[in-house]
Amino acid sequence: MIRVHDLVFKSRVLKLLREGDIENRRYEVTGVISRFKDDLPSPHFVVKDWSGKFVKIDMPEEKRHQILEFISEMIPIKLTGIGTKKRFLEITDLDELEIYNEILLDSIHDTKLRAPIKAKVSYERVNDSDYAIIGNDELGVYGVDSTVNKAKEMFDEDLYSKYIAYKSMRDDKLTVKALELKIKLIDLFKE
Repeated sequence: MIRVHDLVFKSRVLKLLREGDIENRRYEVTGVISRFKDDLPSPHFVVKDWSGKFVKIDMPEEKRHQILEFISEMIPIKLTGIGTKKRFLEITDLDELEIYNEILLDSIHDTKLRAPIKAKVSYERVNDSDYAIIGNDELGVYGVDSTVNKAKEMFDEDLYSKYIAYKSMRDDKLTVKALELKIKLIDLFKE
């Protein structure tokens, strides 16, 4: 028989509730580090996520050099940690921080691709503005915009318009490289 006032039972229930609460506050963020504050008492950095929102992350000392490297090259990152949502998302306990400069695309405009394609993600700063770039050099397809989500839309548009254009071209009017690209694009969208 378990009594509600039993101290061992009570402590186990409280522990389970705390663990459940922590799981509900676990977040994953992808983006680029846009600000860095290294002074005491609260060193932190800010990530501009793929939708253009900002996330504040408390900076653990052991990750400091890695964070500096990422910010110096504007390398896209993915991080996970425990946080809270007040005015905006704050990560108070950083679990993992890694490079995230490649995405896999398996559909374009609600059309499932025959095989997923890889696209590189990068950020560039031009005249105090950040631009996300998604590209696949093999297909010559690119998207550039203020957020990764918008850049992906541009990438999708570029890929689909190239497919439509090349599909209608006669093979004898194309160079060897252009014909190879046409075959790749048609194969990519083939059902």
